[in-house]
Amino acid sequence: MNTTISCGSNSSIEKQFQGEYTHAKFKEVQAEFRSKMNCAYSLNTVESCFATYHVLEDVLVWDRTKDHVFKVVFNRENHDLSCECSLFEFRGILCRHVLCVCAQERVKNVPEKCVLARWNKNIKRKHTYIKSNYCVTQLKPQMDRFDKLCKHFYEVVEVAAEFEDTSKDLREILHQFTYDLPIRNATTENDKGSFNGDSNPNNGTEIHSPLRVKRKGRPPSKRKMFAINKAIKKPSKRSKQSDGRGTNVCFILFTTFVITMYIWILHLNFLFVQICRTPILKE
Repeated sequence: MNTTISCGSNSSIEKQFQGEYTHAKFKEVQAEFRSKMNCAYSLNTVESCFATYHVLEDVLVWDRTKDHVFKVVFNRENHDLSCECSLFEFRGILCRHVLCVCAQERVKNVPEKCVLARWNKNIKRKHTYIKSNYCVTQLKPQMDRFDKLCKHFYEVVEVAAEFEDTSKDLREILHQFTYDLPIRNATTENDKGSFNGDSNPNNGTEIHSPLRVKRKGRPPSKRKMFAINKAIKKPSKRSKQSDGRGTNVCFILFTTFVITMYIWILHLNFLFVQICRTPILKE
């Protein structure tokens, strides 16, 4: 099911990101909106159309809070924004300092360049036109039309590529068709909405997860490994065996040494007893 994360405030900028960004990225934007409460801003200088703000933020360092001042430059003509923290350059989302300045300057919508297309949830994905075993039934007519157009277009291109004039004419026709395509799509969508009584033709389209395919035969009992990993693991077994043999040899040598020492002690004890029993000759 298609879900929508609710906004945490009445800000029109937050609603703008809600309609454009994916759920994961919109949560990061909401975290910046919540962090605005830790910031205090003040207008520093104004030069022509450029306004410079100083935003004081309570930064948490380990268990202590530290005050840090960030400079934000705002262009009042085209609403360009720049901050010293460079969060937009590194992570692609507006920072809390810029959002504070936007609220102060009463900015309703940020420029389009601040809304990156890489985080857009309404992007049209080209891989959906490739046929697969788990393709969506609602997209099958689009896939068929895409295949037919590609085959027909390849035939036309093979003929037009032979001559420069025909290839130039084909590029002009395609350019004009691309220019008129949004107008045609808008008119067809309006006709469909008036006919079906619904302005959104994609309400019935639901994208499901891939279908589960059963594997043939008995599943493998052992985990598959690369030949390199098998070759690496074999010497380890040999080394373990060699370590066991080494310990056995040391144990045998130690026992033989103890036995020989015991025999020598018994022999010396016997000699000592014999010497004690012999009488001492008197002079």
